[in-house]
Amino acid sequence: MLIPWGTRIDELVNLESATVLKREDSVHVTWHNRLCLGGLRCDVSAIQILERPRPRAYHVYLPEFHFASMRMQPTVDESEIAVEFKRTFRHLENELGPPSFSYPKYEGQLPAIFWEYAGVTVGYMILAGRTLSIRHEPSGYDELKEEAKRIRSREGEGARVNYVAW
Repeated sequence: MLIPWGTRIDELVNLESATVLKREDSVHVTWHNRLCLGGLRCDVSAIQILERPRPRAYHVYLPEFHFASMRMQPTVDESEIAVEFKRTFRHLENELGPPSFSYPKYEGQLPAIFWEYAGVTVGYMILAGRTLSIRHEPSGYDELKEEAKRIRSREGEGARVNYVAW
């Protein structure tokens, strides 16, 4: 299944066996047990937070699909997560090419790793298990984008490095 960027979140609920969780402040749409990015078994989710958008994470506040998360199915117990994380990273590197940057020691001793392309950023990290994220840069929303840019300019890049920091 391929979901076009910009599809309205309220239209996603009708696509191919989606599980929908509606809360007062958000809508979560999930497709369980899918194969993603060259064979990784994942639960794929889209979200819309129904509050005033926060510029740093504005993608999840938009009424259209511009952000997906993919939580990978556990294949090892928690004690071997670092080995599985590196194995999955090698798979992603084969599928996506060399990463653009990382944040060292994002979770424990493991980095958060990112690939940047024209208009799309893919992230891989430990966040409630091994998680991938894909963020699409939409057209429009200029005020939110400008505010996010001002925040980044003011606060800097933090621990970001332009390599994978193991």
